[in-house]
Amino acid sequence: VRIRYVDEGDGPTVVLLHGYASSLETWDAVRPELRAGGFRVIALDLMGFGWTDRPERDYSPRAQAALVLAFLDALGVRDFSLVAHSWGSAVALALALEAPHRAQRLALYDAWAYEAQLPTFFQWARVDGLGELLFAMFYRERVDERLAMAFFDKSVLSEALIEKVELAMERPVTLAAGLAVVRGQRFEAVERDYGKVQQ
Repeated sequence: VRIRYVDEGDGPTVVLLHGYASSLETWDAVRPELRAGGFRVIALDLMGFGWTDRPERDYSPRAQAALVLAFLDALGVRDFSLVAHSWGSAVALALALEAPHRAQRLALYDAWAYEAQLPTFFQWARVDGLGELLFAMFYRERVDERLAMAFFDKSVLSEALIEKVELAMERPVTLAAGLAVVRGQRFEAVERDYGKVQQ
């Protein structure tokens, strides 16, 4: 999988994970602050979003976490802190469970990581055929309104981020990847382990 990422600054490593149907631009205002604070900052587009590849494979939080861990291995990053937004929090939690001695700290913003949080639309989308129809009809519609629902503080949502997300949604296989992520969000399979996270 080809991964789009930024790697900047020096010091302890902070890995930034964006939310559903978003991209690394979520962190545009945060990255300079972390660099100024003496951190190495790595932000990436998760598989299926932004400009990272959209292969036909498992898109569950555990699979995304395994990909991020392999990516960090490729960069030679041993220890790191995780900062995650929305659905990226499920990936961060899975990563912390998979590599508890490497993930030093964990900060989750507006976390979306429990089965009870899934909207009815996503539950319907799990049904074969119906999910494809729903995504064909609605996935690219009203991106700005749907992104706004992912932020407690709406002021962090810039027009530039909305435009970049809309542009990335035009990439081939985007609908299938977005649907695969929804179908992979079987939080009940992992949420029982969240109590083991000590970070």
